[in-house]
Amino acid sequence: MNKLVRYFKGVNREAHRIRWPMKKFLWTNVLVVVSIVVISCVAIFLLDYFTLKLFQNLNFGIDSSSSSSSSTVATLVTLFYSIL
Repeated sequence: MNKLVRYFKGVNREAHRIRWPMKKFLWTNVLVVVSIVVISCVAIFLLDYFTLKLFQNLNFGIDSSSSSSSSTVATLVTLFYSIL
């Protein structure tokens, strides 16, 4: 029990030694990270959407009403190997 108490006292001392970022700096960094994540999500969504529409327009037989993305992936892999 004594070792456990010493451990948490040491953790408390180390936590007080840490130089925590200022609030404004922290929120600026949080805003940057969230913005990059949102922009990346939108970009990936748009790339996925336009790629799907491209393949549908090329009549590769991808059904957009399919609820299973694995069947779409399987279709694409089959088409890829049939082209080779």
